[in-house]
Amino acid sequence: MSEIPQITLVGRPNVGKSSLFNLLIKKRVAITSDIAGTTRDRIKSYYSIEKYQTNLIDTGGIFENLPKNLFQELVEIEACNAIRESDLILFVVNGKENLTPIDKEISHYLRKKSKNVFLLINKIDNEKKKDEISEFYQLGFSEIIPISVSHRLGISLLEKKISQFLKKELGIKETSRGEEKLKIAMIGKPNSGKSSLINRILGENRTLVSEIAGTTCDSIDSICKYKDKEYIFIDTAGIKGKTKYQNSIDFFSITRSYEAIERSDICLLALDSSQEISAMDRKIGRRIAKAGKPCLILFNKFDLFHPDAQKKAREEEAKEQIYRELFFLHYAPCIFASAKKKQGIKLIFEQINEIIKSSKEIPNTGKLNRFLAKCQRENPPTKHKIHKKVAKLFYLTFAIKHRSLLPVPNFILFVNQPKLLQKSYINYLTNSLRKAFTLKAMPINLEIRTRRKIEK
Repeated sequence: MSEIPQITLVGRPNVGKSSLFNLLIKKRVAITSDIAGTTRDRIKSYYSIEKYQTNLIDTGGIFENLPKNLFQELVEIEACNAIRESDLILFVVNGKENLTPIDKEISHYLRKKSKNVFLLINKIDNEKKKDEISEFYQLGFSEIIPISVSHRLGISLLEKKISQFLKKELGIKETSRGEEKLKIAMIGKPNSGKSSLINRILGENRTLVSEIAGTTCDSIDSICKYKDKEYIFIDTAGIKGKTKYQNSIDFFSITRSYEAIERSDICLLALDSSQEISAMDRKIGRRIAKAGKPCLILFNKFDLFHPDAQKKAREEEAKEQIYRELFFLHYAPCIFASAKKKQGIKLIFEQINEIIKSSKEIPNTGKLNRFLAKCQRENPPTKHKIHKKVAKLFYLTFAIKHRSLLPVPNFILFVNQPKLLQKSYINYLTNSLRKAFTLKAMPINLEIRTRRKIEK
């Protein structure tokens, strides 16, 4: 048993697992749809019930009675891995339909694995229907709970049963949520190797990997421990243009990917080095820059980038290409990685630790104004060509842009008239800020304000 109890939802496709998952954790994390097989990866979330802390896992539908292909087999393997690692299984069936051969196959598999199982008969939305569930008793489970996710019936009983199980059967002690963990989002186009990189980082096959672009359709949170420190890595759906949406699932998948950028502390932008940097790569990069997030660029599949050339020449050419196309992410360090060859994974953690360290060294107002005085001595502002006046710089301070584990500073320069400060001088101050202070992988936003607003 793991340190934190693992509770896993299993069942055939479209019986309501993802809807139940969202209801229990009180968030819309898993994408729900009438299309069977919407959930493909394991989706994990903290689940606090009474004073107990657990991990709740949603899985893709398993043992689908369709012709097998590699993709369906991968989904099934993922679900079976989650079952193997779990302390309690919530086996969901559809009470509006008769017992199916797939339900029987899953129950046989669970009994063979000797797992603790609660059988949840979903879509039982009135008392009369409770009399129609007798056939499900033949599945052989002692704990059977009729529920209706859509009407929220039977959920309080289910949570009471889970709480009793944690206390009596597993002997779990009451716990608090504990220290918040750094959230790191893996962002990129479909098939850029995001899930492969996540699997290498985690050291296991937590997310599905396939040659089919768009294999991942949910944002998947996974806890990773590296050198006694825990991080949450978020694998996201590949972001593509609106014209390539095939259905509503694509829309919600990509919306979750953009939400992952906003809720993360650091973004990892995955690029496929075997392809040219595209307009979509630039769009994703701009989204990260606009969100003001610290960023690392992962130039993945680097083993395929001019493999016959010398390593130094390959890296120089790659950097020139990356920062030419993604000039707005000039502050983001680049890591040459290969999920297939297990290259660059250690560097990711080293760079993350550098970002954490630099976030604790944001200069105070005193240092900033000594810096500003030095800049004016060495390179004073010049007279504006149109207004024929010189801007007066009063003082420099900062505000924290994001209240997160990694505070991102928003620098504020107060002047007499913002229109007098030329763009070239703002760029000079911004570049000088980065040279003077260690702000690893962080965007520098310099906001120009007039002092009159403060006086008012």
